[in-house]
Amino acid sequence: MKKLEQLITTYKDFPKKGINFKDVLEIIQEPEVFNELILKMSSSQILKKSEAIISIDARGFIFGSAIALKSSKPMIVARKEGKLPGETITEKYKLEYGENSLSIQKNSLKKYNSYTIVDDLLATGGTVDCVAKILKRNDKKILGLLTVVELVTLKGRSKFNFPVESSITFWFEFNFKLSIWDNIFNLKIKYRILTFLTQYHNHMSKDIKTPFGKITPGVSLFPIYYLLFIYGFVYIFPYGKNLIGISWFDWLRSEDGPLEWVQFFEYVFSSLLAFWIFIKRKKKKEINSLIWLLIALLSLIIAGEEVSWGERLTGIGITSISDLNVQGETNFHNLPFFHNYLLDPVFEISCIFLGWFGWRKFKNIDAFPNKKLSLYFLFVALFYFYFDISWASTTEQIRNDQEIFEFLLSSGIFLHCWGKISKTEF
Repeated sequence: MKKLEQLITTYKDFPKKGINFKDVLEIIQEPEVFNELILKMSSSQILKKSEAIISIDARGFIFGSAIALKSSKPMIVARKEGKLPGETITEKYKLEYGENSLSIQKNSLKKYNSYTIVDDLLATGGTVDCVAKILKRNDKKILGLLTVVELVTLKGRSKFNFPVESSITFWFEFNFKLSIWDNIFNLKIKYRILTFLTQYHNHMSKDIKTPFGKITPGVSLFPIYYLLFIYGFVYIFPYGKNLIGISWFDWLRSEDGPLEWVQFFEYVFSSLLAFWIFIKRKKKKEINSLIWLLIALLSLIIAGEEVSWGERLTGIGITSISDLNVQGETNFHNLPFFHNYLLDPVFEISCIFLGWFGWRKFKNIDAFPNKKLSLYFLFVALFYFYFDISWASTTEQIRNDQEIFEFLLSSGIFLHCWGKISKTEF
């Protein structure tokens, strides 16, 4: 079964230039995925406490009616002005690309007091805010919003004082194009994040003091401390939704979020370091030298893929590739066949090799990471293995935290290259 994210198609410059339109209609062409989505949305606690659903014109009707059927809740519609008969209540709102208005039949609101709003996409929140104003004007309770897609950086949820549940989140979907200089400024900030984080890598394999003496680990424990910090502290850290419209945890693990940009810098530096190591070697045709060259080339390719070969910086991409791409961007690892069948196995096999098989079986090849860096790779392999198993099993799929774990992979490669240059054992 296809993953939900793969069925969201991005149309650039629609309905007007500068808008990246997220189309959810392909979801309803996949009955299994559609059914799974509706089951998930229908199980919301917000919905269970509501007396009725209000779905918003027009794609909201598709998901709202299915949720209403599954949850046995009555559904009321909010339609464009002039489309409903009888006496209506109308409110105007602004879109990212214009102005419009919504109407609700007055009689329908008399029957119920508490509502869940359902829509296909949350961007700036104009349509939802419009419906909320109509409900509040008639002294009705709004228990929450259920949406399929949320464009997080547009901060639509910041307008509401009720809960928002979205099935898919996208980052950096601006209603204008950033200039190259704006992006370069952002890169400087993200570079500082990278340098701040890498200062701590060297200290994570030193002695651990206990009441019973010292314990000297054989591997770097940074991956363990890092995951404990993410899931034990960042996961519960407050005020994220107030400041950036989403929790700090979701911000870190989001596509095109800070961890992905740190990975980009680490791969760029790894490529430069590995290429320098190759240049400095006298015997360039021996296996060690060739593997360093391979690391340099692969790191450069991965860095390019992380930023969709510059599209995320300049807004300029290759339409023939982005049209096929499951994320609607100019990169190759998200082309359907590779993304669906090869991407996760490549992660699993390569990380097992780098974290265990390489240093055990090829001790004379220093181009492979040493034992101390093994946890950087093995945790990634374990996550992807468990993630894939959850898709194949009958249990609920685990959360997609891939950026959190892929950071360990890029950090392991970077530290391996840096350790060779500085002759420092990590």
